[in-house]
Amino acid sequence: MIELQNVGVAVHGRIVLENGTATLHSATVTHLAGANGSGKTTLIRAIAGIQRHSGSIRFDGADVARVRSALYVCFDDAPVFPYLSGYKNVRLLLGRFFTKSAIAAVAPAVADDSILRVRASSLRHGQRKRIHLVA
Repeated sequence: MIELQNVGVAVHGRIVLENGTATLHSATVTHLAGANGSGKTTLIRAIAGIQRHSGSIRFDGADVARVRSALYVCFDDAPVFPYLSGYKNVRLLLGRFFTKSAIAAVAPAVADDSILRVRASSLRHGQRKRIHLVA
Protein backbone atom coordinates (compact mmCIF):
# COMPACT_ATOMS: atom_id res chain seq x y z
CA MET A 1 0.00 0.00 0.00
CA ILE A 2 1.19 3.52 -0.79
CA GLU A 3 0.01 6.29 1.50
CA LEU A 4 0.35 10.00 0.72
CA GLN A 5 -0.42 12.52 3.44
CA ASN A 6 -0.35 16.26 2.87
CA VAL A 7 2.14 15.87 0.02
CA GLY A 8 3.30 19.07 -1.58
CA VAL A 9 5.67 19.66 -4.49
CA ALA A 10 7.04 22.95 -5.76
CA VAL A 11 9.11 23.12 -8.95
CA HIS A 12 11.11 26.30 -9.64
CA GLY A 13 9.00 28.15 -7.09
CA ARG A 14 5.69 27.06 -8.65
CA ILE A 15 3.39 24.94 -6.49
CA VAL A 16 2.54 21.82 -8.49
CA LEU A 17 0.83 19.84 -5.75
CA GLU A 18 -0.52 21.06 -2.44
CA ASN A 19 -1.74 18.91 0.46
CA GLY A 20 -2.27 15.79 -1.65
CA THR A 21 -3.60 12.86 0.34
CA ALA A 22 -4.42 9.41 -1.02
CA THR A 23 -4.20 5.72 -0.28
CA LEU A 24 -3.24 3.40 -3.13
CA HIS A 25 -3.97 -0.19 -2.22
CA SER A 26 -1.70 -3.10 -3.14
CA ALA A 27 -2.67 -5.35 -6.07
CA THR A 28 -4.87 -2.66 -7.61
CA VAL A 29 -4.54 -0.35 -10.58
CA THR A 30 -4.83 3.38 -10.00
CA HIS A 31 -5.44 5.72 -12.94
CA LEU A 32 -3.80 9.15 -12.66
CA ALA A 33 -5.32 11.67 -15.06
CA GLY A 34 -4.93 15.38 -15.64
CA ALA A 35 -4.18 18.04 -18.20
CA ASN A 36 -0.70 18.49 -19.66
CA GLY A 37 1.48 20.21 -17.09
CA SER A 38 -0.84 19.44 -14.18
CA GLY A 39 1.83 17.54 -12.24
CA LYS A 40 1.15 13.85 -12.94
CA THR A 41 4.78 12.98 -13.67
CA THR A 42 5.96 15.19 -10.81
CA LEU A 43 3.70 13.28 -8.43
CA ILE A 44 4.98 9.93 -9.70
CA ARG A 45 8.55 11.19 -9.21
CA ALA A 46 7.72 12.16 -5.62
CA ILE A 47 6.13 8.77 -4.96
CA ALA A 48 9.26 7.12 -6.39
CA GLY A 49 11.48 9.16 -4.09
CA ILE A 50 13.21 11.08 -6.89
CA GLN A 51 11.41 14.42 -6.45
CA ARG A 52 11.68 16.67 -3.39
CA HIS A 53 8.38 16.94 -1.58
CA SER A 54 6.83 17.92 1.71
CA GLY A 55 4.45 15.73 3.63
CA SER A 56 4.64 11.97 3.95
CA ILE A 57 4.88 9.20 1.36
CA ARG A 58 4.98 5.67 2.76
CA PHE A 59 5.22 2.19 1.22
CA ASP A 60 3.66 -0.42 3.48
CA GLY A 61 4.40 1.88 6.41
CA ALA A 62 8.03 2.65 5.47
CA ASP A 63 9.10 6.13 4.40
CA VAL A 64 9.86 6.37 0.67
CA ALA A 65 13.47 7.34 1.45
CA ARG A 66 13.99 3.98 3.19
CA VAL A 67 12.64 1.88 0.29
CA ARG A 68 13.89 3.94 -2.65
CA SER A 69 16.53 1.37 -3.62
CA ALA A 70 13.80 -1.26 -4.07
CA LEU A 71 11.72 0.89 -6.45
CA TYR A 72 11.92 1.11 -10.22
CA VAL A 73 9.97 3.68 -12.22
CA CYS A 74 9.29 3.27 -15.93
CA PHE A 75 8.43 6.52 -17.70
CA ASP A 76 6.98 6.68 -21.22
CA ASP A 77 10.20 7.95 -22.72
CA ALA A 78 12.44 5.51 -20.85
CA PRO A 79 15.23 4.40 -23.20
CA VAL A 80 16.86 1.03 -23.69
CA PHE A 81 20.31 0.45 -25.10
CA PRO A 82 19.76 -0.68 -28.70
CA TYR A 83 22.77 -2.98 -29.05
CA LEU A 84 22.18 -4.86 -25.81
CA SER A 85 19.81 -7.77 -25.37
CA GLY A 86 16.75 -7.46 -23.18
CA TYR A 87 18.51 -9.45 -20.45
CA LYS A 88 21.53 -7.11 -20.50
CA ASN A 89 19.25 -4.06 -20.53
CA VAL A 90 17.41 -5.32 -17.44
CA ARG A 91 20.73 -5.79 -15.61
CA LEU A 92 21.91 -2.33 -16.63
CA LEU A 93 18.62 -0.66 -15.72
CA LEU A 94 18.68 -2.22 -12.26
CA GLY A 95 22.38 -1.63 -11.75
CA ARG A 96 23.19 -5.14 -10.60
CA PHE A 97 23.67 -8.62 -11.97
CA PHE A 98 20.81 -11.10 -12.23
CA THR A 99 21.05 -14.47 -13.94
CA LYS A 100 18.97 -15.09 -17.05
CA SER A 101 16.93 -17.61 -15.09
CA ALA A 102 16.20 -15.05 -12.34
CA ILE A 103 15.06 -12.51 -14.93
CA ALA A 104 13.06 -15.12 -16.86
CA ALA A 105 11.32 -16.18 -13.63
CA VAL A 106 9.59 -12.80 -13.31
CA ALA A 107 9.25 -12.08 -17.02
CA PRO A 108 6.80 -14.59 -18.59
CA ALA A 109 3.67 -12.51 -18.10
CA VAL A 110 5.39 -9.41 -19.49
CA ALA A 111 8.24 -10.34 -21.84
CA ASP A 112 9.24 -13.88 -22.73
CA ASP A 113 12.65 -15.17 -23.78
CA SER A 114 12.02 -14.29 -27.45
CA ILE A 115 11.98 -10.61 -26.47
CA LEU A 116 14.69 -10.73 -23.82
CA ARG A 117 17.34 -12.58 -25.83
CA VAL A 118 17.47 -10.26 -28.86
CA ARG A 119 19.01 -6.83 -29.29
CA ALA A 120 16.67 -4.03 -28.31
CA SER A 121 17.20 -2.35 -31.70
CA SER A 122 15.18 -5.13 -33.33
CA LEU A 123 12.19 -4.66 -30.99
CA ARG A 124 9.10 -2.54 -31.46
CA HIS A 125 8.40 0.32 -29.03
CA GLY A 126 5.96 -1.73 -26.97
CA GLN A 127 8.41 -4.60 -26.67
CA ARG A 128 11.13 -2.22 -25.46
CA LYS A 129 8.70 -0.93 -22.83
CA ARG A 130 8.24 -4.52 -21.68
CA ILE A 131 11.95 -4.68 -20.87
CA HIS A 132 11.41 -1.83 -18.40
CA LEU A 133 8.37 -3.58 -16.96
CA VAL A 134 10.47 -6.68 -16.33
CA ALA A 135 13.02 -4.50 -14.52
